[in-house]
Amino acid sequence: MTISAINTVVCSNWLRDAMHQISHKVRVLDVSWVRLKPGVGYHKYYLKQHIPGSVYFDLNQCSTPTKLVPFTLQDPKCLSEYIGNLGIDKETHVITYDQQDNRSALRAWWLFRYFGHSNVSLLDGGIGKWISSGFDVTSKPTTYMKCKYKCVPHPALSRDYVALQKNIKSNEEQVVDARPEEYFAEGHIPKSKNIPYSQLFREDGTFKSKNELKELFDSASVDLTKPLIGTCQLGITACGIAAAAQILGNTNTSVYTGSWHEWSQRDVLANNLSEEGKP
Repeated sequence: MTISAINTVVCSNWLRDAMHQISHKVRVLDVSWVRLKPGVGYHKYYLKQHIPGSVYFDLNQCSTPTKLVPFTLQDPKCLSEYIGNLGIDKETHVITYDQQDNRSALRAWWLFRYFGHSNVSLLDGGIGKWISSGFDVTSKPTTYMKCKYKCVPHPALSRDYVALQKNIKSNEEQVVDARPEEYFAEGHIPKSKNIPYSQLFREDGTFKSKNELKELFDSASVDLTKPLIGTCQLGITACGIAAAAQILGNTNTSVYTGSWHEWSQRDVLANNLSEEGKP
């Protein structure tokens, strides 16, 4: 199955029906997140309410924060065991959602794709849309039998600082920054374009229509026939850019995991070293 073989997003009605189909193996992940605090999201969000049958997926697991990149890519061996313990195998259709604003669910969506699991979708609008559609929630945790799982990284879906530096010279890939306009105006990676993350969604948290999304990319002078790199502050909302581009048919997307948090620090360091070297 290729990365583009299934829908990037699924609606609440689709999920409700799929969860009752024996022939369709679905695992729903609640990715509600408290950054850099493992386990806190489980108690703060999941144990209070979640979609029946869903399990909690903590983005903090298997990741070792650094000063430059607080949200590093997970260790493949550790993540393989963690995912397998949730009852997920390679045939499972993974559905991610959160109880916030989609950003952590989208990071998980991208993360599964990066580690070779193409059979993954985002629940459009998260738990808010699920509830407004009239579907129940529960506070009762769910567990499943463990499965064997192996993460296989796909480096083409990720970019690092060196790659972004090279791209400034080659201009082979378009860089799209998901930060708010005011933050982008204060500083950004050279030649990057700005599509604020919040503009991707309707008031109910669902993605805007294809026509509306296309207008956003067109207004930012982003060519969807060419490869692009999503970036933001911490490598989280950038995944929303990748998802929106995929909805519009562009699967040649990647995410700069260090994003502005890393770039700005390295840029300052590089400028300081340059100044020190002057006579």
